[in-house]
Amino acid sequence: MQLVILTGASGSGKTAIAEAIRTRRPDLAEVLHFDSIGVPSHEERLAWGSDGAWQRAMTLNWMDRIAAMRGGHRPVLFEGQMRLAFVREGLLAAGIADARVILVDCDAAWNGSAVT
Repeated sequence: MQLVILTGASGSGKTAIAEAIRTRRPDLAEVLHFDSIGVPSHEERLAWGSDGAWQRAMTLNWMDRIAAMRGGHRPVLFEGQMRLAFVREGLLAAGIADARVILVDCDAAWNGSAVT
């Protein structure tokens, strides 16, 4: 299984890219969204001990879930706002060696009309 991870700041275009692939080229990959598990409030995330603890735990959980999909032959495109250190830790812990991480960024003047 090949895994491509799109990550970056909020509003950078990760979801737009993933949705364009899901709707226009669904044969390319199974598209998964980090936020599909729900995102707790800031206060709820702080209850985990630090603002990053929840994101770390969920990133590791996602990497385990994706590793369990290894029997499938379709590539996986996973998008979400995650710290790169958490992605790296999750990939290592889940034994995923064939992932490519893409940091998505966009020009401040971009209005989204360029996604084709």
